[in-house]
Amino acid sequence: TLSRLPILQVFKEVKAKTSTLSGQVQTQLKLDIPLSPALKHKLSVQATARLQDVALNIPSWMVDFSQMSGVVNIENEAVSANALTGRYYGDPVRLSVVPDPKHGRTGFQMSGKLQSQHLLQLVPEYLRQPVSGVSSWNIAASVAHQADQQQPLLKLSARSDLAGTRLEFPEPARILAEQPQNLLFDAELSTQGEFIFDLDLSAQLKAHGKLDLSDNAQSRMQYLTVGLG
Repeated sequence: TLSRLPILQVFKEVKAKTSTLSGQVQTQLKLDIPLSPALKHKLSVQATARLQDVALNIPSWMVDFSQMSGVVNIENEAVSANALTGRYYGDPVRLSVVPDPKHGRTGFQMSGKLQSQHLLQLVPEYLRQPVSGVSSWNIAASVAHQADQQQPLLKLSARSDLAGTRLEFPEPARILAEQPQNLLFDAELSTQGEFIFDLDLSAQLKAHGKLDLSDNAQSRMQYLTVGLG
């Protein structure tokens, strides 16, 4: 299948962390294989994959997709998709994939009405439990093809007006579901498992923190700095 092609081993970091990958894929594949070193050509791959009810689960990256359907295009190390549909932790979403070969990364854009608590899978329970409700979210992620200590393995940003979400934290961080507030969230995950994030909740508060998500750690908060107002 496509995931076994040697030229796609640039995604080995994703493959190594994947716990579930299943579903139906119909593939049209074109290979250009040089038969002589004198040709000075590299192996070339062009493929179109039609996904049907594909499931992908990467717990350490908050990835839990199911019923993913749509068309994925592959040209050598570049993977793209314009309009995939499916479910993220059970909620319907739209997903697009944009290649970034210049920086050796692949970008993902996801949007939908999501249960906000599902976006807090990596944080300790005491930060996740007070959050409830469903809001519209726009989420962007960028994944490095190769582990490199000079750049983040994963970049993540999320935007929402939190309309429909309730935050039962102490004042002034308490937000009712009928009180929309613009939320900006940006984070980076290093190859060492350090998850550094910034949270900007309109004029109410700003937070900066770091989680330890290394293989030997269970989502341990290393520090959290909160500024009010």
